[in-house]
Amino acid sequence: MSFISTIGTGGFAAYTRAMRSFSGDVPIDYQIYGASEAMMATCTHIEEPAFALLCDSCFFEFLPDDAPADCTETLNIDQLEVGKEYEIIITNLSGFYRYRIKDVIKVLGYEGESPKITFSYRKSQLLDLAGDKITESMMDEAIRRTGDELGVNIIDYTVYPNREDSPSHYEFLIEPEKMLDPSKCDEYLRILEKHLGEVNPVYKECVDTNEIDHAILYLQQQQTHALWRDVRVRKGTSLNQVKPVRVLDTPMKKNFFYRMLERARQASDADN
Repeated sequence: MSFISTIGTGGFAAYTRAMRSFSGDVPIDYQIYGASEAMMATCTHIEEPAFALLCDSCFFEFLPDDAPADCTETLNIDQLEVGKEYEIIITNLSGFYRYRIKDVIKVLGYEGESPKITFSYRKSQLLDLAGDKITESMMDEAIRRTGDELGVNIIDYTVYPNREDSPSHYEFLIEPEKMLDPSKCDEYLRILEKHLGEVNPVYKECVDTNEIDHAILYLQQQQTHALWRDVRVRKGTSLNQVKPVRVLDTPMKKNFFYRMLERARQASDADN
């Protein structure tokens, strides 16, 4: 096997790490960056999760990531600045006009005259209880560091931003590759919050000033997220359209994952 071709960035990064435990040093080609609406960029170098925009695949417009919510003044492809993040807006070849796909990318440089980008996060997956703005990439990095410190690969995770309680707080549901000791959840949480504060100092500041309460951490049963994918496919969703659940942003998602936690607790109580 000379290389592995896969979609392995963004929400799939955790699966890429898990796959490497089986694939060893076989290099990865991250292939393409695209969506149902358009093929937007292609990977140019093996083992590098960066992509050159396909400038003739659709018409691109961009909004600076820090632009006000009501901003309508977009930038063209020749106005991008290296090191900055932008939300992508596309008009595709089928006439889908000025569609906000809610992806935010970061400009890394240029491949010839084409901007070279990497995926940063989806706006719909942004966590923000008190101006902390935790992106998916920040959360993924904190989870990776936590797993490294615990000596276990955390295969999957999801987060519930609890705004019902005061002060509000996050509830992390993590699925480790091998079961961890449930009695040590407070210790695992301290490690996770430490690393989250490192990748996002604003989060640490919000916790230190009591704008956000300390988080809660739950251990999920293994294969919980695989079961979610199976359920979605059985209900008619194409497997290619089932994305990792990183934020519990709908009642259906919240009910499913918390119900799975409750079933795991009941099974544990029955065994004891």
